[in-house]
Amino acid sequence: MSTPQDHLPEAITHDAINELLASISLPKATNIAPAKVTAAYHSIYMVFLPPNEKTSHRELILKNTTIPIADLVTYDDSSNNPIGYEYTLLAKVPGETLSDVYSTLGEQHISKILDQLADILEQLHRHEWDEIGGLNLDAQGEIRPAQIVDETFWTVPELKLWPPGETTASLNIAGPYANYTDYVSAQIRQYIRLIQLHDKLAFMRNDISRLEAFLITISSRATELNRTKLVLAHKDLHFANVMYDRGTGRITAILDWGFSCIVPCQQWNPRRAFLWNGQDGEASMAEKKRL
Repeated sequence: MSTPQDHLPEAITHDAINELLASISLPKATNIAPAKVTAAYHSIYMVFLPPNEKTSHRELILKNTTIPIADLVTYDDSSNNPIGYEYTLLAKVPGETLSDVYSTLGEQHISKILDQLADILEQLHRHEWDEIGGLNLDAQGEIRPAQIVDETFWTVPELKLWPPGETTASLNIAGPYANYTDYVSAQIRQYIRLIQLHDKLAFMRNDISRLEAFLITISSRATELNRTKLVLAHKDLHFANVMYDRGTGRITAILDWGFSCIVPCQQWNPRRAFLWNGQDGEASMAEKKRL
């Protein structure tokens, strides 16, 4: 499987971004700057608009929390637009990306940031859920569990690695799932199917009987396993997704909720992204471990 960065789009020109802004009745940008940290699966641009310009936007409210998030200006989940990609346009929030300024902060500032992040996690984990899945809004604007979205999923550019006729829907699990054992069982059944499907996975076929035995075992312990608490997880809460105001010492927004899901509590940080400062290298990993 290739890495997410292998499928990032080429740099989008300023002209294309301004054409997009014009198509949604926004003024020409005064400045456009790419984010310093390379994201997985998407590119990030800071687009600055003239001051005092009225924009039509709606608030994206994460109910039952006080977690700061940026207002949603508009979005398009298709590629039928001037830049040729799906996009989300968020309103500017005070501050800077925490990953950009982290190395300049003293221990007192870092301690306050950790306190705020702990409060954010507590709020995310406080709410009780009865299904596992991604998030969607129903007709009444209520958040409901939906199909799971995960960065480990097979994507469209990778379909060429599989036999003809396979789709992202057939290669990945779906959801939502009623409980923990249903969720794990769906993953195991999908592993078995893919092992049987792809010739290059033939060396794993002798293990299928063990996977099938595992399915029987977790089913026999379903009552106990299904007591697992389900929580809402951001799943990519590193410092490049945190906006921070050095003047106030406050986190001003949590960005990039694209992979957020309701998950078993032990999977709240699946990629170990939490507390990563957005910089590659051993020093960065050592600092994350220290925190």
